[in-house]
Amino acid sequence: VACGYGRFLLDVLISLPEDHENDHVKVRMLVLFSATTDAIVWAKDVTFTPIPARLDDVRVSSIRGPSTTGGISRMAWSVAISPSSRPLYWRLDIEPNGQPPEFSEHLFATDSILSNLLQEEDWRMGHNSSGNRNIRPISITPSDIVLVHNIYHAENSTTLHKSIVSFYPRPTPRDNDDDINGLKASPPPANTLEIEFQYETLWMECIRDNHVVLLGLSYKELETTDEEERSKTQINAIVIHVPSRKVIHRVCLVEDASYLLKDRNAHIDNMPICIAANGNTIGVAVFWKGTILTGQDVRSVGEEVGTSKFPEHSQPTTPQSVKNQKKKKQKRLAVNTRKSDPAKGKVK
Repeated sequence: VACGYGRFLLDVLISLPEDHENDHVKVRMLVLFSATTDAIVWAKDVTFTPIPARLDDVRVSSIRGPSTTGGISRMAWSVAISPSSRPLYWRLDIEPNGQPPEFSEHLFATDSILSNLLQEEDWRMGHNSSGNRNIRPISITPSDIVLVHNIYHAENSTTLHKSIVSFYPRPTPRDNDDDINGLKASPPPANTLEIEFQYETLWMECIRDNHVVLLGLSYKELETTDEEERSKTQINAIVIHVPSRKVIHRVCLVEDASYLLKDRNAHIDNMPICIAANGNTIGVAVFWKGTILTGQDVRSVGEEVGTSKFPEHSQPTTPQSVKNQKKKKQKRLAVNTRKSDPAKGKVK
């Protein structure tokens, strides 16, 4: 993710060969790279030994500026990182003055809804016995850190899926001075939103300041005698309004995505659609179409190019500009009419 001033945070998996063996030691690291200096300016080993590094999915989200409660400078960038193997998230505060980033670990607390599902209704979070990856998408907004917990439940040889969205108020460097074994304990989530149908969130993106978009798989059981056609998998996008903690829109993007389930671990990496947003610009990558860019900033670039280089193709963008162009055209026609000589058809 971008961290401002030509800096980018990378999640890196490093494979190191061991002596006298064919096995490789895999190390997971967070690396802050500066394109300005063409060098790595910060790195952190985040390997979790009990879980193979290749199965520990890490999600990252960044935002510019302080939280609504302050704590860092206005020009700083905050990054939230979510590993799927541990009940915590990491926070990175990056100042523009080149000082080393401030790194902190935060244990997340579960509320009554999620706790009840995990303890009493036999739902599971994290990696299962077959070694399948789990993911925990994360997004950071000016007011909250939004986490999606994907939980699973085995029932009659089928797996049920559920997504629980938790909203944690953004901490500041002054918050949570008391830690547990070196980890800062986050307060319980302000609210929890349970997606009401079978849904597995694979991607989450913050849109401007007050919305997040979930992108994932929805599972439906169809009434049919054909075993292969009984379950239907779709790719759905869900828009959530963060301040009100409510789903405000849902749309189906791919009607049949059953082919993604052939490899449980691969389908996480092979999502045919992904979304990225920055300010007023939204980018969507679609495997079979290409890249789509939209937003006021993108449109303004097109307008500037059309005005400066190709004026004959530039289009008015406001009602007032349309009226002004019509008035100018009418004035030109009136002047030409007065100057022309109808008898000779020439202009004097």
